[in-house]
Amino acid sequence: EEVRSRIIESDVVILASRYEGMSVFALEAIAAGAPVIFSDAGGIANLVRGNGERFAAGDPISLAAAWGRILAATPQQFQEMSKASLELASELTPQIAAQKLIRFLRGTLYLQQNP
Repeated sequence: EEVRSRIIESDVVILASRYEGMSVFALEAIAAGAPVIFSDAGGIANLVRGNGERFAAGDPISLAAAWGRILAATPQQFQEMSKASLELASELTPQIAAQKLIRFLRGTLYLQQNP
């Protein structure tokens, strides 16, 4: 609850990871409707879709540039980023994840059977 409370109080959530799978913290930030700044490391790279900025992992200049773009955002743009985070969160349900996994496995099996 404390993490969620701090996310809600924040204007922007930054996850500057160099190596990342799928971060629960990143998912919590998106579910809270936070604008985000995430690195392009691993699974979190796909969690930036109009809801913030992405930067090159391990590159402080890229991070500074992403932060600068966020600082230059208007209140309207912040609202749009927040809305985009909430829309993305609605797509990240267990049911949708299971459907994607099934499609992936079917495709993998097909490729194995039809080289």
